[in-house]
Amino acid sequence: MEQIINFIQQNYQPIILGLSAIVLILIFGFAYLFLQIKNIKNKQKVLFQGKEAKDLEKIIEDQHKEIKRNRDDAEDLLKLSEKIHQIASRGIQKIGLVRYNPFGDIGGDQSFAITFLDAYDNGLIISSLHSKEGTRVYAKPIEKGKSSYQLSDEEKKAVEEAMGK
Repeated sequence: MEQIINFIQQNYQPIILGLSAIVLILIFGFAYLFLQIKNIKNKQKVLFQGKEAKDLEKIIEDQHKEIKRNRDDAEDLLKLSEKIHQIASRGIQKIGLVRYNPFGDIGGDQSFAITFLDAYDNGLIISSLHSKEGTRVYAKPIEKGKSSYQLSDEEKKAVEEAMGK
């Protein structure tokens, strides 16, 4: 113990200087930490703006519920969109019209063949044949761009036109 006391007495100035340096470092460290805490508190004040932690928890819960509700609504809209697409694909989407004169010497192009097709090339063709004696109208079903009935050249053109060929 005496040796320690002698050592301290002989080297007390460097020890005091070292301890002083440590104290100064601690003071600056505490000052830095104090400023950091103050900065965090200021940011927290802006974030909460008079709200309590319970209010923030409620806000987060409400946002979570709103997100779930929006997700459910989006799924419902997707299902509805698919149904609308199915309905629309069965509606008339393609039309082809050919006017012609079956009897070159009589009148103009008063006869016609008109094709109505859906997205899958199913539908019908209506033909009107105009002559001096009167007008005759024919309808033929079309499935996948073909008819089970024989088609005239004009009817074939009307189907091709509707199909974009």
